[in-house]
Amino acid sequence: MAAYTSVVGAPVPKFWAPDKVGHASVCAILTVGMALLCEAAGLPLAGSVVSAIFGTLVIGYLKEKWDESRGGTVDWGDIKADIVGAAAGALVVLATAGAVG
Repeated sequence: MAAYTSVVGAPVPKFWAPDKVGHASVCAILTVGMALLCEAAGLPLAGSVVSAIFGTLVIGYLKEKWDESRGGTVDWGDIKADIVGAAAGALVVLATAGAVG
């Protein structure tokens, strides 16, 4: 973590490490995409959002299990970042509901 320092010289919290930001960003995008696909398939908004969050978190967990199968470990920090990203994606979907189409 020594390589990451904020403007004021204090260490950047581990959550903001590039790996965690990447996990959160990808999960936000996945959640939005899955929710839009679910809506296009005819699910109501709430069902689409719940399905998208669930699907995104399953993918995130399976990615961690894949890492483990290749000699790594399941990083619960990555899973927490996935949850944050999925929640952010869900908020984007809900905030923009009805704005498209």
